[in-house]
Amino acid sequence: MNQRGTVKRVGSGVRRIAETGALSANQRAHISHRGQPILRLVRHFALAAVVAGLVLADHADRGRVGLAWAAASALVAYDLGVLRAVARNRRLHLLVPAGDLAAAGIALAIGCPVALAVAFAMCSLIATWGSVLVDDLRGLSGHLAAHKTVLDELGAVVWEEAAPTKSGTIAFAVGPAAETMLGWAPGRWAEPDFVDQITHPDDRGALSSTMLSLRAGGEADEVVVRCTDVHGDWHHVLFRVTGSTPSGELRGMFVDITKRVQAEAAWRRFAEITDLSPVGTVVLEQQVPGDPASFVIRFANPIAIAAMHRLAGRAVEPGRVTLRDLLPEAEASRAGGQLARVVETATPWSAERIEFPGDRNRYFDLWAHRLADGLVGLTLEEVTETVLGEQRLRRLALHDPLTGLPNRAMLRDRLERCIGTAEIRDATVSLLLMDLDHFKDVNDALGHDYGDRLIEAVAPPA
Repeated sequence: MNQRGTVKRVGSGVRRIAETGALSANQRAHISHRGQPILRLVRHFALAAVVAGLVLADHADRGRVGLAWAAASALVAYDLGVLRAVARNRRLHLLVPAGDLAAAGIALAIGCPVALAVAFAMCSLIATWGSVLVDDLRGLSGHLAAHKTVLDELGAVVWEEAAPTKSGTIAFAVGPAAETMLGWAPGRWAEPDFVDQITHPDDRGALSSTMLSLRAGGEADEVVVRCTDVHGDWHHVLFRVTGSTPSGELRGMFVDITKRVQAEAAWRRFAEITDLSPVGTVVLEQQVPGDPASFVIRFANPIAIAAMHRLAGRAVEPGRVTLRDLLPEAEASRAGGQLARVVETATPWSAERIEFPGDRNRYFDLWAHRLADGLVGLTLEEVTETVLGEQRLRRLALHDPLTGLPNRAMLRDRLERCIGTAEIRDATVSLLLMDLDHFKDVNDALGHDYGDRLIEAVAPPA
């Protein structure tokens, strides 16, 4: 065989190997992390056999080609072993190019150009397979770690139905997190009737009926039941179905929502108590740090909602109302600044006899306290009647009840204030006295009522 013929055959063999690129891509698409190592090995050997067959068709020295095929197959087996190790130690991927160089050295030692072409072609395919498998393994590892992190944060347990029955008897195959949640070993969940045994008698029907309904095509995919732990304490557990296996067993997850249920119950009790309270109660949260007017109303009882309705001039709904919706910008910023200081310093704040813009002649006492999670609790008690009563008493004390004019007590109070101010400023005080001539004649002739009217006309009350 001359040199030109050898080069021609080598070129033909390389072209045929290149034509197997589509086969390689198809093979790569079928490689899955779920495949067993032995199946992967068979697939690689099958591809190596195809490549060797293509070369054998163009080369007469079948002994050397067979030797090249054996070397390439050994390299495939070596590569698979390295890939399995890479899953445990990523640095071992450096062994793959070392193996490729070894294969090239074997091909050169054989001294067959076709074997050299086969070796380098197999190195290319192995590099492709290696990168795909390593990416798949790393991607799978990342996904599994992410899923585990999410499940751990949720406190969720993944389950799969072990034995669906027409009677509704439930047995689960669960993960190890189940023991952390309720204290029962994972193996106990697979025992017949175990789930029924730990489920509250009032909730057993709900769980089994949900499972049966889903197998019959129902839409309800979750149910909350009470389950007991190893210590006999009851927990509220949310069972959620996320899918099913090819054989029909349901699978999903369950999570302990006891704290959430308790929080919701406490919130309902709080709402019931505040609904009956004559004092307005508001819970606020600052949406934008640094913007004092961005406090949003998260909760308000009926008394507070009525007050906010008067301020806004329209119906208001907690969760969507900010201070800007209730007050002018300047007032909203000033009030929000006080609330922000309560959050920052945890120091209560109070204000008395407050009149809100748009709600004049109504007076409120305010108390603000910092709550958990940076919330602010605000109570507002309307004291309008108290303020008006105080004003009436003050007027009676300082004004003549008949004419409404200031009496001697007010005169004395005003004089003392003026004299005190004059002493501080080194000033003088002037007092103007006016006398009504023949006023006694009016009283005697027409009566005191007309006398009072005359006084009111001469000096109308302020």
